[in-house]
Amino acid sequence: MKWNGSPIGKGSMAGIAFVLAGLMFGALASCNQWTEEQKKRQSLPDFQFEGLNDEPLTRAKLPEDAPVTIFYFDPDCSHCKETMEAILSKLDQFGKNTLVIVSSADRAQLITFLIEHGLMHRPGVMVGTCEPQEFLDTFGTTQTPTVLFYGGDWDLKRAFKGTMTVDHVMDGMKAALEE
Repeated sequence: MKWNGSPIGKGSMAGIAFVLAGLMFGALASCNQWTEEQKKRQSLPDFQFEGLNDEPLTRAKLPEDAPVTIFYFDPDCSHCKETMEAILSKLDQFGKNTLVIVSSADRAQLITFLIEHGLMHRPGVMVGTCEPQEFLDTFGTTQTPTVLFYGGDWDLKRAFKGTMTVDHVMDGMKAALEE
């Protein structure tokens, strides 16, 4: 057998088969990892993050039977700021939806961001900090921004990673509020 005009021996074919098998295994492992990530967040998981008032921010503190939006971000991330602006532009339409803002950033930096955006003591907004590993263990990702829209039954309705447009925010909110 010849490939590109050069003979391919049995050893070369075995090498090609080995590389292809490795690529397939990597793709399957990646799919499995995504599945595990999806499983972690399919229903709103129990969580405990450090609240800004030195009290834990937990799932138990959320209003029952109300939609919840989890927004994981970094105040220095330009995509996160754009996504926050999209959320803020529609925040008054969130209704009974609770916005839970979580960041692994320095506490002082997070507080500055919240004050600049009028979120420090806004009703319906809860804020917590955590280590990236805590968020990964709880929600299966550390990508910023990540926005997870849960309905009143606390099942995941929409999930977005990366910059969100106002249309994405509206789509997620509508899905979370429909039941």
